[in-house]
Amino acid sequence: MDALEVYEKNEVEYKSQNEGLMHACGHDGHMAMLLGAAHILNEVKDQISREVVLFFQPAEEVASGAKTMIAESKILDTVDACFAIHL
Repeated sequence: MDALEVYEKNEVEYKSQNEGLMHACGHDGHMAMLLGAAHILNEVKDQISREVVLFFQPAEEVASGAKTMIAESKILDTVDACFAIHL
């Protein structure tokens, strides 16, 4: 879903399987946290009275990633509140 053009030099079990691409800068943490939140929210969905939208921001390393996503998708047009996190 998200990776940087960085060569991973370590030999750990969870090493990227795509040569020249890896999750860096905490991206794997971002993925784990949002997918974990999605799992928990799904478990309590009957207790939530509003629609919940979860999304990953493309190109978060540069300022234009969010701007482009918001402008092109209109994803925030009907959002009442927004929370973000960065490692």
